[in-house]
Amino acid sequence: MNSKMKQGFLVLNVYFALLYILPLEVKAFACEFAEDSYCFIRQYKVANSTDEKYERVNRVHNIFDKVLLVVDKSPIVTQKNPRGEPTLFVLKKGPIDPAPFAIALPKDGSIILSKTAIDKAYNDGIERGDIRIAFVLGHELAHLSKSQLSHFLFSLKKGFRKDMFSPLNPHPLSKKFKELVKLRNEEKRADEQGFLYAAMAGYAVDKLLKGKIFLIEWQKQIQSRLSTHPTPIERENFLIKRLKGLLDKLPYFQFGVRLAHFNQCAENEALMFFKVFKKDFSSREVLNNEGYCYLQRAREELGANAYFYWLPTVLDVATRIETFSLPLRAAPSEEAKAWLEKARDVFHKASQRDPFYIPAQINMLVTLFYLNEMANAQNIIENALYVAEKQSLASEIHKLKGLKALIQYEITKNNVSLKALATQQNELSILYNIARIEENNALWQKLAQHQTELPKPIRDVVCKKVACLPLQELKKIPKKWVVSIDVGERIRDNHVQKILQNWHKVPSPLQTQLNLQIYQYRKNDEVIEEVLEMDGFVEMVVLKQSQKQAEDLKDYCGLPLQSRQVTNGELLSCDNLWTAKVIDGKVAEIWIKNQ
Repeated sequence: MNSKMKQGFLVLNVYFALLYILPLEVKAFACEFAEDSYCFIRQYKVANSTDEKYERVNRVHNIFDKVLLVVDKSPIVTQKNPRGEPTLFVLKKGPIDPAPFAIALPKDGSIILSKTAIDKAYNDGIERGDIRIAFVLGHELAHLSKSQLSHFLFSLKKGFRKDMFSPLNPHPLSKKFKELVKLRNEEKRADEQGFLYAAMAGYAVDKLLKGKIFLIEWQKQIQSRLSTHPTPIERENFLIKRLKGLLDKLPYFQFGVRLAHFNQCAENEALMFFKVFKKDFSSREVLNNEGYCYLQRAREELGANAYFYWLPTVLDVATRIETFSLPLRAAPSEEAKAWLEKARDVFHKASQRDPFYIPAQINMLVTLFYLNEMANAQNIIENALYVAEKQSLASEIHKLKGLKALIQYEITKNNVSLKALATQQNELSILYNIARIEENNALWQKLAQHQTELPKPIRDVVCKKVACLPLQELKKIPKKWVVSIDVGERIRDNHVQKILQNWHKVPSPLQTQLNLQIYQYRKNDEVIEEVLEMDGFVEMVVLKQSQKQAEDLKDYCGLPLQSRQVTNGELLSCDNLWTAKVIDGKVAEIWIKNQ
């Protein structure tokens, strides 16, 4: 463990020592045995976000709404909470001021948070305050699940609730001791879930592990712990172990993305990687990528119908298809429809995780387009455009406008909108779609002049319409990437084993008959090169820590590079041979795949 991690875990230890602690001399307070929010609201009053003194209350409610979106809810439906929907109340004055106060009350699905807790969270900045509040709210939301109902019911027992604020050491064989162990384990699980919920909601929870945090100041007011909670060291060790397990699985998610990019979306390829990672971290990105693979599987079944129009977002991945056949079909098969319906369900979940996540909305629109659900697509696209424009996402706005024009044409059979768009956006995808509708020979000729920029399925269509120059005549002799092990090599070969003997083997979470393993070459704790073994052979090599610039990449490809915009960067691909991940003009990674 490096020094930064040790420092981070030390801070985390302090954090847990403070978050769920009350002053040593705690007297009974009003609502101590309350089962729902009514007593707290009546006794301590709810803070009004319009009052200047409580300006952060509205911010905290917005964070609560974001975290709530990612929670896998198993709501507790009661007479006082018929919908099972959690509600947050911020109190003007906490029951144990000046100490912070937070509690989950499953009987009416409410979370109570004191203004003091908010003030402590934001005592050294907005960003860190947001992260801390997201974690605390995530922890309390975890307590509202059915599985943690005992956290509330058991602690309500008078004898136990009275003892919560004083040392409690029941006999190890007693029933009370067993229940105490259960409660403490539930606190650990709530810590774990709160951390993951905050991360999935988009908060940089790693900053809870770095530098000095507000809880060091908080400690001055705190002197004794709740007996129903684990010790800070126990909580720290549990969360460290859990996070280490998640980080160990991260390379498998990353290789899932790379495999999906190269259209390797079978159940024993990218889909397997995403499903395994989703069990631990069901974020919007994981769901979107899983749905993306379902969409790719549907396109295989759709055949040539998948390429009648150029739908840019989906086709970005399909540019890497080399052996894809294009059988003509009059309508989607049952198999294609089944994959599309799976994709639609997963994209819907991804959008529920974050309604402002545009990739999932674009992929949903393409899925509805294939399903011929144009009315549903039309209902979604206006909101998607509004969200994209609010976020100034230029690339996504172009794609959405192109989809909107196609949807309007399919409904009205009038391509005026598409032609108008062509005058504003001189993009090959728009020209291709107009050529498809009009069978315009001049447009086919124009597209043929850009054949090296076209994805292979689209290039095949264009070159059947008009004559194209053979690609071999356009190719130049490229440089070769220098790698430790070539793709396609057999892992068991002696020279390969000799190279890998000093490489790190990433623990595999996958239960599969395949010989599947990720190897990493590390230098000073930095990953320099990765190898993916599948079925005994090198399936992919990834080069990291490259010193190259984006303009250097053309020397390694005999054809013009194809570009695909992704979150926080761009993917530049050389046909179906390799792809470079570029951030701010610098090459971050190079993915070289087996043919």
